[in-house]
Amino acid sequence: MIAIVSVYPDGRMNLKKAAREHLGMRGHQRLFLDMSEEIVLSTDETKGEEIELIKGNRVRMPGEALRRLGITEKSLVGLVERKNAAAVKKVEIVERKADRSRIFDVETTCTLTRVTESNLMPSELLPKLKERYKDFKLRYDVRDFLKGRRTLKAWGTRRILGIPEPSDEKLRAKLIEERLKKQRGDGSWEGRVTITARNLRELADLGMSRDDDEIQSGVRWLVNRPQSPYNPGMFFATDEMINEQQEVIEQRRKQRGGARERFNKRRAIEVNLVKAGDSLIGWPCGPRITWTTALALEALLKLGYEEEERVQAALRMLTMSRWCDNAQQHGLSGTGEIRRREPYSIEEIEKIEENCIQQFRYGGISGTEEIERADMAHIPFYMRRIAYKSTPDGEEYPLRMPDVGGGCPLIMTRALSQVKNKKLRRLAEANLWKFAGWQHSPDGSFPGKYAERYFKCPQAAFLSIFAGYDHPVAKTAILKMIPWIVENQNEDGSWGHGSAKDTSTLAVVGALRSVELI
Repeated sequence: MIAIVSVYPDGRMNLKKAAREHLGMRGHQRLFLDMSEEIVLSTDETKGEEIELIKGNRVRMPGEALRRLGITEKSLVGLVERKNAAAVKKVEIVERKADRSRIFDVETTCTLTRVTESNLMPSELLPKLKERYKDFKLRYDVRDFLKGRRTLKAWGTRRILGIPEPSDEKLRAKLIEERLKKQRGDGSWEGRVTITARNLRELADLGMSRDDDEIQSGVRWLVNRPQSPYNPGMFFATDEMINEQQEVIEQRRKQRGGARERFNKRRAIEVNLVKAGDSLIGWPCGPRITWTTALALEALLKLGYEEEERVQAALRMLTMSRWCDNAQQHGLSGTGEIRRREPYSIEEIEKIEENCIQQFRYGGISGTEEIERADMAHIPFYMRRIAYKSTPDGEEYPLRMPDVGGGCPLIMTRALSQVKNKKLRRLAEANLWKFAGWQHSPDGSFPGKYAERYFKCPQAAFLSIFAGYDHPVAKTAILKMIPWIVENQNEDGSWGHGSAKDTSTLAVVGALRSVELI
């Protein structure tokens, strides 16, 4: 689809730049209209009659063409790519509800029907999914994989399933001992935020609490890390970054014009620090602030430290801007994206939530206006045709739906699953709607190259995010993933591959338990 434009009853139609470029129009080049089969515009004077050009970038379609197209007041027409030409077709947008979102074009000689199948809301879809999977059964027994497996994640999975082994209590003691042996005298693990956060989180999973001295020591070290005055409460990948950010901000304030230095970087050492903080993480897109803060907050919230002063400061920052290193990198300095000084109001959060619900309905698109702009003239909304088949209704072309977006909101939403702050809870649950909107595949999986980059087993990562929330859209997303869960179980009963097997299996089993299927 080159462009979708309005055409008026008198035949006036704006030829968008993308259309002129496709047609090879230069300057005052003449344009011709061929109506022998389709209605086709081209610059080939051997094809049809010359058509009136107005001010170089508008055309006036003749009455016969308007009648064939069925043009009424301010109708939409599509300019569809043909070799060195563009077919003109009347556009109609048809919306209908379905179990999953998708968009496809159906072409006839004179019409292009853009069919939008929008997601049913959870109130409608959940009962159907529960009925569909009431007799759910896995192909392989996950207990075969877990039997005798002496890892933290296998131990945790057995606990969820209620199938502890006789040696599990000794294993628990050993896993705790292994972690506490590596704790430094200052309370940290390796003097690193992400690794300390991981050990605190895992010790909490193993049953230790804030009453334990070792936990208190680790938390004390964590919350006493230096803070940036521009990102109060937030955790940086290394203490040295606080001064580095200050230098970048001072330089940005002095510079007038030109490209200014940015604090946001993805150095290998920082990426690896975040990867060391969680066995599912593959490539963190915002390692310096957002992913590091998420891992730290996840541990602190799990241990019940939400009221701690530093945690409160970090949560406040998260109610002032996007959850992304691009937004957070210069914080409240006035040299970056954050321009506000007060947290979102509840009305603003409601608007964010409304937009996320729209993205859920339309598969990552904010509404029908964007669907009308899914063409080469509006590159941010352009969705390529990815297949073709002939049907009794016409030639059908499915469009590529938006892929998984940024990873920072994903990891932060997972981290906030236990937050009690009402605004943060509302924002996190709003994100769940948006994430579920990316779920286009027939098997319920989440497509896209970025999903594969952020996590070693992206589908398990999504399941772990949704399983953390008792929310209708989270349960809907998990149930829609049942085909993927069944088809991708390994013969040994596990999910995932390599070093991510234990964590992936725990994520899948936890998600199935959250929807009461095991």
